[in-house]
Amino acid sequence: MELLAWLLTALTPLLVSLVGLLALVYMYVTWSHDYFRKLGIPGPKPGIMGNMGNYKEAGVIGNDMELVRKYGRVVGIYHCRLPIMLVSDPEMIKEICVKQFSNFTNRKRPEPINKVFKSAVSVVEDDHWKFSRSVLSPTFSSGKMRQMVPLIQKCTASLVQNLERQSKDGGSVEMKNVMGCYTLDVIASTGFGMEVNSQENPRNVFVKNAKEAMAASFTFPYVTSLLFPFMRDVFEALGWSFMSRNSREFFFKVMDKAIDDRRQNPSERPDLLQLMLNTHTLENTVEADDDQNAHLDFSKIRKRPLTNDEIMSNSVVFMLAGYDTTSGALSFASYLLATNPDCQDKLIEEIDQHLGKELATYDNVMHLPYLERVFLETLRLYPPASRFSRMAKNDITIKGYLIKAGTSVNFPIYAMHHDPEFWKEPEKFQPDRFLPENKTAMHDYCFAPFGIGPRNCVGMRLAFLEFKMALVTVLQHFRFRTAPDTEIPPKLEKGGFVRALNGIYLRVDKRT
Repeated sequence: MELLAWLLTALTPLLVSLVGLLALVYMYVTWSHDYFRKLGIPGPKPGIMGNMGNYKEAGVIGNDMELVRKYGRVVGIYHCRLPIMLVSDPEMIKEICVKQFSNFTNRKRPEPINKVFKSAVSVVEDDHWKFSRSVLSPTFSSGKMRQMVPLIQKCTASLVQNLERQSKDGGSVEMKNVMGCYTLDVIASTGFGMEVNSQENPRNVFVKNAKEAMAASFTFPYVTSLLFPFMRDVFEALGWSFMSRNSREFFFKVMDKAIDDRRQNPSERPDLLQLMLNTHTLENTVEADDDQNAHLDFSKIRKRPLTNDEIMSNSVVFMLAGYDTTSGALSFASYLLATNPDCQDKLIEEIDQHLGKELATYDNVMHLPYLERVFLETLRLYPPASRFSRMAKNDITIKGYLIKAGTSVNFPIYAMHHDPEFWKEPEKFQPDRFLPENKTAMHDYCFAPFGIGPRNCVGMRLAFLEFKMALVTVLQHFRFRTAPDTEIPPKLEKGGFVRALNGIYLRVDKRT
């Protein structure tokens, strides 16, 4: 008893201190949890982790759809102690992303990023972003796209050969792997002059590291940085990143060699790498047909050479983003055509009538209206990401809602694309939604697969071309059909990217 009394006496101050410390930590991480209540914005009650626990069950997509259904077009949620305004009102989206863009130029970045990635166009801010955009935009003009066609044709020919190899025994083919190899080859070739040949060797080191990089987990550094913002700088100093160290070092090493080789032997290729190396010699102009950037004034941007970090970060981000997003769109399109054979027949008929066996080019695939509608409807049902975001620089009131400086505004793309208020029978694959006569009834700002406004996806044109040339070329030779292991509908991952959790398995039958 005396020992017990002594232990209690000795440990009591320690226990009191520990309880006090825990109480202080709790107060710190929940301090902001009345932020939206004070602003009159509805939303679910947050716990110590904010509302992030809901993602474990429903995923980001399911959670967003439920939030919009239950609370409306403006919802307040929390990632730990970080307030996030979830906005799905088209008029507010237009105001934030277009009309008031100067106040919403940047994105809030609570997670740690490797120092090199801080120079990527997707991360940089204000004038640095405008400079980076002015450098990268010329790569994706229609003129440059036409020059890339022979390189893409080589990759589509390899895609057909790969599908022939994988489907020859009549079994199913996992489409994301096949399409991922195709898009990686295209990005490597058109962006950096590399012959990766991943379709001939799907197990090569490029594919392995690309998959590893895109499967990265944000959980530990992201959540810790949300709970304790000062930890972001600590993680960055330690070299933490959203990519695994192995895949990050692989792509840094590859791109470092490519940059060094190109500096020693400049190329006439119209690719991203050479344009970045030549940036200080380029005119800051926008081609007449380049409406994607026509509203941006690049004339006052000072020309200068890009730093090595800027070239490196944009190269790696461009390669990985291009690999994942377009391959996802192609694999989902294959699935949708297999499960909607009438739509597939209609698309094949259009291709046969206008192209026959003629090689796909920039000009002929851009004049296939049903193909365009299939592409847009695929992106409506399965956009590459579940959300995109902007951050307010200054306090502003939009449609009666006060958005305070520093607030992260998120737009739930997937939830908007599946909202019955905007789309009749939203779960159905109906390409004719995008007929000209039907598009007039559609709100411009409820469809956002590549983002909205000046900070939309800079590589959107190349994604369009890659998708269309691949799908046309494949359907000139094959039909997609469901297989016993086709998951209908495909279950989706719970994270922020829209991907099939268990893959997309289809039969690929040779056309007769």
